[in-house]
Amino acid sequence: MCYYKSNAQQVEEIESRYKAKFKDPTLHKARFRENGFQFPKCALILQENPQIIDHYRWGLIPSWIRSAEEAKEIRLKTLNARAESIFEKPSFRQSIQSKRCLVVSTGYFEWQHEGKKKIPHYISLNDAPLFSMGGIYESWINPANGEKINSFSIITTVANPMTAKIHNSKERMPLILEKEDEEKWLDPKLALEELEKLMRPFPEQQMQAWKISEQQFKEDNDQNPKLIEEWIDPNSFQGSLF
Repeated sequence: MCYYKSNAQQVEEIESRYKAKFKDPTLHKARFRENGFQFPKCALILQENPQIIDHYRWGLIPSWIRSAEEAKEIRLKTLNARAESIFEKPSFRQSIQSKRCLVVSTGYFEWQHEGKKKIPHYISLNDAPLFSMGGIYESWINPANGEKINSFSIITTVANPMTAKIHNSKERMPLILEKEDEEKWLDPKLALEELEKLMRPFPEQQMQAWKISEQQFKEDNDQNPKLIEEWIDPNSFQGSLF
């Protein structure tokens, strides 16, 4: 799954990479950790307007939700959307057809299980400081007060061999799009069979991963680069898996 990600690049770097402008650049802060369970506002490029970089809350709230209580409950379950069932799930099946987005990212975190131990890792791409996770989005109106909440979910696929070794409890990974497929992902006329082809594991040869400090991950703030520093086990000569 993908519940923690990073977007540690600045406004100028993101706008240059995507050839788009932030709707409100003051909302963006470079973060080495974005915690999905805090429902942060993250940078997205929406299918309806790919020239604009917007900010939506992580944890999708479907438009048909009837109350704030239901909204709070469901967004805990919609941080991710499984590619294999996304066309059948009521929470996702409308959005995948017409509300796809690029989730601006610099990496993500997963935990490897070794017995009772859970070892955190940071995963990113070899030669791409910025990349896109495939996502879906929605807008919900709170019937009690008329407040509009824009939200999104990150799509996940089966893990490739490298990430399966790390996320060995579930063997999942976020949908990472090749740069040349980003425009296709946002194309409203994209045929269903072509859309399904895009929802595949990203090649492991283009990825890198290393262990990070569990203590550092727990204690430091989201803007501290030490969050993603490689951790060298003092009891081992091996620091990185790969």
